Amino acid sequence: MDKIPVSKRLKIDSDIPVDFKHPNALKYYITKYNNGKWITLNDLKSIRNVGWIELKSTIFDCSDVNQFLRYWVNCEEDMLELLEMNLQEDAIIDVDALTDQLITVHVEGASFTDFFM
Repeated sequence: MDKIPVSKRLKIDSDIPVDFKHPNALKYYITKYNNGKWITLNDLKSIRNVGWIELKSTIFDCSDVNQFLRYWVNCEEDMLELLEMNLQEDAIIDVDALTDQLITVHVEGASFTDFFM
């Protein structure tokens, strides 16, 4: 990661130790991690000026995601354009917990549920 320019795309499919840290880990314009269980809420809040982050597995539940979303919405700096993540394996999706204290627009009649902030 020290030698890859952050303007590039980074995709890592292998396992990553839970104690992994690197200053560039979430700075690539496009970042995809199969295992994102090492990423903390503070790591997410530190993201600035990236395009897309995809995390196939995480340690986050609905409350964590809501906390991040509220931070993202209120952040005065550009953080990211798109975040795609799966919740921790045993998490139950609670829409009310995800959208608590957020103004959302819900699209009725779509083939899947979308919420826009």
